[in-house]
Parts: sequence; C-alpha cells; structure tokens
Amino acid sequence: MKVYIAACGMGLGHASRCLKLAERLRSMGADVVFSTYGDASRLVRSEGFKVLDAPKLTYLLDQEGGVDFKLTLAKGAPELLTFIRQVAFEARQLMAERPSVVLSDSRLSTIVASRALEVPSILLLNQVKVVIPRRRPLGRLGREVKRGVERLGCEVLSLGWSMAWEVLIADFPPPYTISRANLELPARLRGKVRLVGPLIDVDRLSVRGAEDKEAAKEALGLGGRPLILLLAGGLEGERAVLLRLMLRALRGRRDVNVLASMSTPGREVYVRSGSVTVVGWIGDRATALKAADVLVTHGGHTSIAEAIYAATPMLIVPTPGHTERMNNALTAQRLGVARVVGEGGVEEVREALDELLEDRGYSHRALSLAREVARFRAVEEVCREVASLAGQ
Repeated sequence: MKVYIAACGMGLGHASRCLKLAERLRSMGADVVFSTYGDASRLVRSEGFKVLDAPKLTYLLDQEGGVDFKLTLAKGAPELLTFIRQVAFEARQLMAERPSVVLSDSRLSTIVASRALEVPSILLLNQVKVVIPRRRPLGRLGREVKRGVERLGCEVLSLGWSMAWEVLIADFPPPYTISRANLELPARLRGKVRLVGPLIDVDRLSVRGAEDKEAAKEALGLGGRPLILLLAGGLEGERAVLLRLMLRALRGRRDVNVLASMSTPGREVYVRSGSVTVVGWIGDRATALKAADVLVTHGGHTSIAEAIYAATPMLIVPTPGHTERMNNALTAQRLGVARVVGEGGVEEVREALDELLEDRGYSHRALSLAREVARFRAVEEVCREVASLAGQ
C-alpha cells in the first residue's frame, strides 16, 4: 500500500497532524510520500519522510500582523495561476508515484488531480464553510454582500471537495465541535461528510487525571512555578506579533516559567531572559502541553484540540481578521476552558493570564472535558479508511 499525503503548507498544523497519520500508516507497512510547501516541508523532512515541494499558496498580512483581505483578494489572479500550477504539479507527481490512495489535508488541487487520474482519495478538512475575514463591523449592505460571497465561495469549493471519494472532518462530533461551521454543510456534501475527531495522538497526549499533568512537569524538570507554554503558529509575521505581545505582558515576572516555541523546525533558536525561554521548536510537544498550566495560542484548530486532550486551559489571541480562528477561540471559551483576548492589549493579556492561573475552575473544567473526548481516536479511524480504500 502506497499513500500520497498532500498537506496544506500554511502554518504547521496541517503537516503536524498528517505526520501522525503517516507514522501510523508506516507502522502498518505502508509506503508514505508527502506533497507540501513552506515551513511544512522542513518539518516533514525532519521526520524522515519523502517530500515533494509543491508551488506555494498563502494569504497576506498587514503591518500589524492581521489578515489583509484586500491585499489577498488583489492577488487573486496570480494565486489562481499558482493553484493551476499546483494541479499540474500534483497530476505529474501522482503519475510518477502511482499511489494506492491519496490523502489530502485541505488541498483542493490534489483532489482535482486525483479525480482526473481516478485515484481513490480521502479529503481531510477543518471546516467546509468559507468565512471572509473582517476586522471592523459591517453595515447592512456590507453584511449582505459578505454573506452572498461566502455562500458562493462555499458552493464553488464544495463542488471541488465533492470530487473526493470521502470527506472526513477533523473535529469533535457535537456537542464538542470546535468549528461550529462544520454543522452547516452544503447540500452536495451531505451524506459524504463525517466528523471523526481531531487528528491527535491520543495515547501520548490524553490526560485522565491531575497525576498525569504532575508526571509531565517532573519529566520536564520544572520546579513549583506554573508553566505558560506559547506555541506561536501561523505565518512568520503572525508568530512574531504574538511573541512580542507576550514578552511585553510577561516582562519582569518571576513567579512563572515561560516556554515559547517559534514553530521553526530545523532552525536553531535559543534565547533565555529571566523566566522566559524561546526556542525554535519543541521536540516533545505532547509532554510540554500536558505539563503546561496555560497554553497561549493564535487559536489554530489543531492547537485547541491538543490543549483539550491535554486538559490545559488556553489564552487565545486570534490574528485580527482571521475569522476561523476567532470562531474556534469563542467555542473554546464557551466550553469554559479558555479566555479570548485581542492582540493590542498588554494589560488585558496580563489580567487573563492571572485569571487562568488563579481560577481553579478552568483546570477542573479542562480535566473533565479531556476525559469526555478521550474516546475519539481519529488517527486510527482515518487509517482504517485509507486501508479500506486501498483494498487492504
């Protein structure tokens, strides 16, 4: 069995979860090859997998690190050409690699190419709904235009997504669904979509009791001070903005340990200032997440899911204009395991951190939720589907 995994290369969340699938598939005897781009290529190579470097797609940021929808839209024609180049690239690689099954994580180009070549495919998504980012309130006309464009985008994308043999959404079934937009499916995808749970290594990450978190702290050699873990995901500009904000908020603080990852696999970074340690990459992410008293994140789907399994309360600072992350963050807040703040307020960040560390209700709710979701084992389920499509 040969599996061709095409992972979205914007940020590291998609590649990270695909690596969990790849490791499991390899343990089942499968030959695995990746197609991705950007920082994700370095991450996958560092884990010993073959990587095919695809043309790069991205979105643009403004000077404050927020999503610049106008600039991104202005690049529409060049990005469309890049997408066409991606489809051609994927078709060439599929003909050369001759996989049994294609596993595409949010890569429409690979689904189009695999359909044209009649290669069985499974599509992994965080969500199926298109949401246009916005930073300011819209008037009535603006809201109507936004809804209309989102509906059109959803219909166009769903036409492409429907080319996949199966569509699996890496999110919890209700009532724990992180992206509530996953419950609003386009008509042509109904009956083809299944929520399987986040693609998390449950055995390594899941916390069943307070003793699991204490054991993780001991493994890291931490003293009695609480651990604040910063996992700065997204694009490079987004990571830098979040790190600067947290360094300002934590300046001079000696009652906590702070471990910050810049999410740059393969790059040597090590800076220590007082109680703050900044590294390029955390090798044992699972232990760090379990040991943490608070996770600071932009609100990426994978990061929130990992924190839920690890029973770690979250301080979520969504990128301005990144509507998907904001919606994810608000769901975590409604579940009672997170606080959501903006990127501009240092005092707001300090107050939120104090609340998360001092209010034991957050840790109690996080532990209860972790026990509830431990039964969802999406990695095993997706790998079973891959083997089934491959006729194994």
